[in-house]
Amino acid sequence: MQCHRTVAGVLDNIVRTSDPHYHRVHISMAAFPLKPVSLDPSNSQSWELFQIAFDRFLTATKQKTESAEVKAALLYGHAEVEWQRAIVKWDFEDAVLNDYQRLNEAITEKLEPDLNPSYASLLFYPATREPEETLDAYVQRLKELVVPCKYTDS
Repeated sequence: MQCHRTVAGVLDNIVRTSDPHYHRVHISMAAFPLKPVSLDPSNSQSWELFQIAFDRFLTATKQKTESAEVKAALLYGHAEVEWQRAIVKWDFEDAVLNDYQRLNEAITEKLEPDLNPSYASLLFYPATREPEETLDAYVQRLKELVVPCKYTDS
């Protein structure tokens, strides 16, 4: 709350000044970092919450149009220590670490739970085409459902 009062005071002083150049003052929102959320990095729901908060942070700080490398660095820098340790432990390639979209996808993939192949088969076999589902969409869904079944060609 103190931070908000300070920011409000600074803005109030800028507006009240008689200096005709006050409009040149730029307050970067990057100075007000995204508050890390204490969540478990092994939990995909906490990652989803962080992604939403981080996306809003990028919007608020007008950094959404920055390069993929800058956004990846911001993501890592604003992640809580547990997240940073997890990212290091996962040992992503530099190309992934330096690309915001690829880093997001890689973390999301790491957090997806592995389905037991037997349970995955129980989901795959009864899958039927939905009434409004196109044939292409149905085939794509079947391809996604069969992956965790770990079937072999033999």
